[in-house]
Amino acid sequence: MGRPLPRLFVVRKVMREKPNLKDPLLLSLYYLLDTSGSPHGSALSSYTVFQSPDLKDLINSRLAKCAYHMRNAFARVADCANLKGGRVDIDKVR
Repeated sequence: MGRPLPRLFVVRKVMREKPNLKDPLLLSLYYLLDTSGSPHGSALSSYTVFQSPDLKDLINSRLAKCAYHMRNAFARVADCANLKGGRVDIDKVR
């Protein structure tokens, strides 16, 4: 019986301008994650491939999530605000 396979592989897609170039241009990263549930790893067919997002997509996603929560927070405060006095009942916001 051979050694068990690791639960995670990281694959780098790179472009080399010259064969002996030490730092090639990184094009993308892929993760292969063992989805079999076995603690010892299994055949490669039980691995799922995920592409790592680039920095622009990651920041865009985080900012959209932040904006969504901020919009909901302001809407809740506005619903609880007393329009005459401009005061907020903090017990209603929670």
